[in-house]
Amino acid sequence: MDPIAHDPTCEDSPSGDDPDPCLSLSLALDDSLHDPPDSRWLRDRLVEVAERLNLRRGALSVVVVADPRMSDLHQQYHNDASTTDVLAFDLGETQPAEPTNGPPAVDGEIYICLDEARRQAESLGHDVRYELLLYAVHGLLHLLGYDDHDPHEYHRMHAREDELLEAVGVGRVFGPSDPSEDA
Repeated sequence: MDPIAHDPTCEDSPSGDDPDPCLSLSLALDDSLHDPPDSRWLRDRLVEVAERLNLRRGALSVVVVADPRMSDLHQQYHNDASTTDVLAFDLGETQPAEPTNGPPAVDGEIYICLDEARRQAESLGHDVRYELLLYAVHGLLHLLGYDDHDPHEYHRMHAREDELLEAVGVGRVFGPSDPSEDA
């Protein structure tokens, strides 16, 4: 599995005023995927999201996988053999934006599941690319310190997802905005 899209933004800062910006973003498709998604569209939207987050330092790798690989990863890292939508791994250098350390930095890998995205997109009636982008943004926000395990943080995280997806022209993708709406 080779990266199919790589976007080092080290050479050109969006604002031109950061003397040493360096964000490397790669997107790879697992070799086992059947009918893979439009990787260029997904990479371009991820670059836009990174810019909106003022994310200019670090390395981010996003890998699109199928159910079997996602199940293996889920089992290996969370002792759960079921598939899941997204897994994010902080590789040690991620720093959320704070006044003392400047723009956020990220060093992580995000695995997103194409099969799960297809199921959810069909159930919710939208494009599978939008669902994949949601998963990548969700994983990225986790790397940047967002959490969705209590109601307040859940709302905060999903509101930020909606804001970012709307800003890049996709619109709101996540289903219910309140966990109680799932019932």
